[in-house]
Amino acid sequence: MKAQDLMTRAVVTAQPGMAAKDAARLLVEHGFTTLPVVDGRDRLVGVVAEADLLRNRILPDPRTFVHGQPPEPLAPASTTVAEVMVTDVVAVDPRMHVAELSKLMLDKHLRTVPIVRDGVLVGVVSRRDLLRMIARNDDVIATDVRRQLSVAAGRIPWRISVTRGVVTLAGEGADDVERHVATVVAGAVAGVVGVEVPDHDGAG
Repeated sequence: MKAQDLMTRAVVTAQPGMAAKDAARLLVEHGFTTLPVVDGRDRLVGVVAEADLLRNRILPDPRTFVHGQPPEPLAPASTTVAEVMVTDVVAVDPRMHVAELSKLMLDKHLRTVPIVRDGVLVGVVSRRDLLRMIARNDDVIATDVRRQLSVAAGRIPWRISVTRGVVTLAGEGADDVERHVATVVAGAVAGVVGVEVPDHDGAG
């Protein structure tokens, strides 16, 4: 399975000229932690996260300093997304395999990754998207595997069972090539965490 099979395509974005407060409102309304920032041609130019928008935005309680030294004044708060966004962005191609994407996100502690084709934002993948994939019901996974095998390996009447995301395939008369194809096809289905094809299906 590739990033393009999992990504959210209807992406909520910010623009460089957007008010920082409006970007904060979008994060709150949608429950996001990060927003991609795009230009007028939907080209990814940065990301803006919660921490970027919080910096220098909350004043200390003035009552604390009634009888003491007042605090140093805060630097002027940034007013636009362009002033606070990060431009050094980790983005990936839609064709990246989700296993590679998952490792990248964990290694770099990323909650969301923009998916970009030729510089243009085409989607995002979040950790929740990955969790949703591995949490799929076994019966739903089995139905998808059966459908895919009927197209790619239609000659063999594969018997399919799924337990906790592990697919077991048995196909009477399948040769090594057909078994390999079936393994690859089943492994590409969302939610599959392993594929087993016993050496002998019990026939004869």
